[in-house]
Amino acid sequence: MTANLVTTARRLKERIERRLELAAEDAFTLTELLIVLVVMGILLEMSVPAYTSIQASAQQKAALTSVQGIKPALALYFSDNGTYRGASIANLNSRYNLNLSTKFDLPDPKLTDTSFCATYTESPGGYVAVLQGPGDLGSVDIALTCP
Repeated sequence: MTANLVTTARRLKERIERRLELAAEDAFTLTELLIVLVVMGILLEMSVPAYTSIQASAQQKAALTSVQGIKPALALYFSDNGTYRGASIANLNSRYNLNLSTKFDLPDPKLTDTSFCATYTESPGGYVAVLQGPGDLGSVDIALTCP
């Protein structure tokens, strides 16, 4: 019986040692973990600029879309009055039952009998879309500027 216990104890000890050896082989070393962290850092460094450029592109498109939305309102105003003078966002909204954004700016000195300049700021410090036309330009022109 004692021999049986010794044999069982020896087998148990061998099993434990084998499992410890296998566990040591399956574990990651510190070097491997550091390499993984460096690779993740490089991937993150590559993806952040891509995200930023996508965000900037979306702001540009939103500003241009909003500025293009004011063109029909200004065309209506011109056909009713024969001039762009006196056009304002409040005036266009009330006269034509529109809901133009208050981010638009129609600077009075830029409004003449035959031309206008409308700006739309998408976000503070963001992109500004400028709509000029028709006047000296011959046709409506939309440009983006970044303050």
